[in-house]
Amino acid sequence: NKFSKELICISRIAPIKGLEILLEACKKINFNGWKILIYGNGSEEYINKKQKIIIQNKLNENVELKEAVFNEDKCKVLSEASAFILPSYSESFGIAIAEAMFFGLPIITTTKTPWNVIKSKNLGWFVNPEKEALITALQNLFNSSENNLLEKGKRAKLYISKKYDLMSTSKQMKEAILSSTQTRK
Repeated sequence: NKFSKELICISRIAPIKGLEILLEACKKINFNGWKILIYGNGSEEYINKKQKIIIQNKLNENVELKEAVFNEDKCKVLSEASAFILPSYSESFGIAIAEAMFFGLPIITTTKTPWNVIKSKNLGWFVNPEKEALITALQNLFNSSENNLLEKGKRAKLYISKKYDLMSTSKQMKEAILSSTQTRK
């Protein structure tokens, strides 16, 4: 699995998911060869507005809005990515974060998600949902060594595998993820 320099977001494309601040932050960073791929669906009007911002700010080389992915397509996207971001203003659990950790991805998310373990166990970046904090996290990610990121990702995978082995929900989650991985031809 080669290191892709792809930071992905899999989410509903809606204001609460923090895409405005993500795009604002993108204007101020050096991508250093990275791409941000945002997968999701939402209102056509809202998506078109975000697309306009991407083009107006000449971010289209580095930031892409893509169709939502499910099942094996989602597994493929997760397995080919190098990191995961969810810049949300509000999230009860954030199953997408758990899934990304299961695939060994370092995470950037906000303090509005219940994932402070990302900070305490050094699994990525856990920041306030604001532009400056995201700029710092993104720049840190984009300047990190491949090794450093692979280590964070390994810790994330280990953490989520252990935590959810204790609970049947994860067994179901794991089965769902694994079965959809195996159906991939």
